Amino acid sequence: MIFQDSTKLNIDKFENLMDLIFIDGGHNYSCVKNDSEKSFRMIRNEGYIFWHDYNPSKRSCRDIVKYIHEISKIKKIFHIKNTSLCYCKNLSF
Repeated sequence: MIFQDSTKLNIDKFENLMDLIFIDGGHNYSCVKNDSEKSFRMIRNEGYIFWHDYNPSKRSCRDIVKYIHEISKIKKIFHIKNTSLCYCKNLSF
């Protein structure tokens, strides 16, 4: 587990090493984007990235929702019904 300010995290030594990443950090757009972009570099093939706080009806989550909607244009993102979780399985071969 890594507990650190993700904006300061150097991920070079973690690239393609993670099987599961759970993003539950800052709720502003730049934090969600930073965490997600770093996660996409760290996740292994067939690994999963989960995002917490995907809630379109909650104003405090609007940047998370905005980012998830944007990234879903190029990646398959799934929402787990009746939860605030979304996930993506990395299938880059």
